[in-house]
Amino acid sequence: MKKTILILVLLFAFPLVLVSCSFSKGDPAEDFKYSLNGDTITIFGYTGNKTEVVIPEKIEGKRVTLIGAEAFMGNDLITSITIPKGNDTKGEAAFFIGDKAFWGCNMLKTVNFPKGFVKFYGKEVFFRCSMLSEETKQRILEMDSDQKIDFLGN
Repeated sequence: MKKTILILVLLFAFPLVLVSCSFSKGDPAEDFKYSLNGDTITIFGYTGNKTEVVIPEKIEGKRVTLIGAEAFMGNDLITSITIPKGNDTKGEAAFFIGDKAFWGCNMLKTVNFPKGFVKFYGKEVFFRCSMLSEETKQRILEMDSDQKIDFLGN
């Protein structure tokens, strides 16, 4: 009798576990280390293993506005990163990227970002990103022509 009940429980419970697992969606923030700064989020690390990374517009309902210093430093998996449009209430650039954020990301080829809404304020943001495409480098330079973007080591 106990075996029959156990078998019936397993027969009904196992499909339910499979269904619940197959419909679960990953949290877009699960691969990032981040901190809450008032009404905004700062990403300060990446723990995922994706090659094409999309920075979420929001985490925990708060706007992501900063990729902090060294957040992706030395990551050899990432080939592409997409940065969301960040703008303040006046429509000015409000997404910032800090010092050495992508330093030494040797496989990084493309950086996708909306023109006019990202500010590369850090030093050596893309230093030693040896695979960056010429098109990506040009877009970055056009984006922040008032700053010296350092691609040395490429």
